[in-house]
Amino acid sequence: RRRSEIIPHAEGLQTHANKGNSHAEGRITVADGVASHAEGNETQASGDYSHAEGNSTVASGLNSHAEGQDTTAGAANAHAEGQGTLTSEVSGHVAGKYNAVVANGLFNFGIGSSNDKRKSAMIIDGTNGKVYFVDAGGYDGGTSIANAKSIQDILKDSGGVEIEQLDESFEFNKNAQFDVFNNIEDGLHIYVGTYRAQNTQIARMLRITQYTEAGETKVQYFEYQEEVGATSCSFINASVIRTESDG
Repeated sequence: RRRSEIIPHAEGLQTHANKGNSHAEGRITVADGVASHAEGNETQASGDYSHAEGNSTVASGLNSHAEGQDTTAGAANAHAEGQGTLTSEVSGHVAGKYNAVVANGLFNFGIGSSNDKRKSAMIIDGTNGKVYFVDAGGYDGGTSIANAKSIQDILKDSGGVEIEQLDESFEFNKNAQFDVFNNIEDGLHIYVGTYRAQNTQIARMLRITQYTEAGETKVQYFEYQEEVGATSCSFINASVIRTESDG
């Protein structure tokens, strides 16, 4: 075997590349897995073929990827991003911040505030594809979905599903209230939308899921990608899945 095929590479301050074909760079990073890559500040890529980047991230699963701050991808093919997120689900994806760890939570979007106050806004059960939102169907954002109703079950139980297309434009600000849906009558509403910035130079994609119950609009899942300077957005391919709740 040629020497160039097995020698690891470390650069920066107190970096360690300990396995064949591994690469560590930045500050106090460790690449402990075969062909792993650790970069940034105090990151650790201990799984074979793993990648850890950002600040204090850990990619310990085979082929795993951790990025952001204080995130952990602790299973094979897992991905953790955001702040304080962690997953131990094989092929699991976790985003947001400080998610609750839910068994079989293949997709998990965190809205917690600290390691001691973990909470999730959205869970997709990897065993059956069912979706759970916080404050809907009895799910409280914690570690168990065993006694909660999925969105599919809520829609099925309520009856009369109606799907309609929306065409709206509005000025977008990250901290703005999304009141464009508030004129829809009371009941249970699930909204799914994709948006694009009306700027030929800068694009933003936005997905939002929210429901209205008893006249109160609650945002359940909110994800955006943006470039600085984009302000005007419009819906594209936006739809409403609506059912009327009993009473």
